[in-house]
Amino acid sequence: MKYTPNIYSNTSAFSHPSQREFKSLLALWFRNHQTRKGLSGIEGHRLHDIGVDRAQAEAENYKPFWR
Repeated sequence: MKYTPNIYSNTSAFSHPSQREFKSLLALWFRNHQTRKGLSGIEGHRLHDIGVDRAQAEAENYKPFWR
């Protein structure tokens, strides 16, 4: 019988993110939070200019930052 090492023995289905990936994720979450809060403060006619109505802006504002 020939021995073949299991090259996948030290890996898991879910690997931990690197520090760079984690920082990128935190930056994305912060940007989501900031832009959604900013969107909620825009006046109705300006929302219309960017193609968003008040209901869409409010729905976006209530999303959790990680989405």
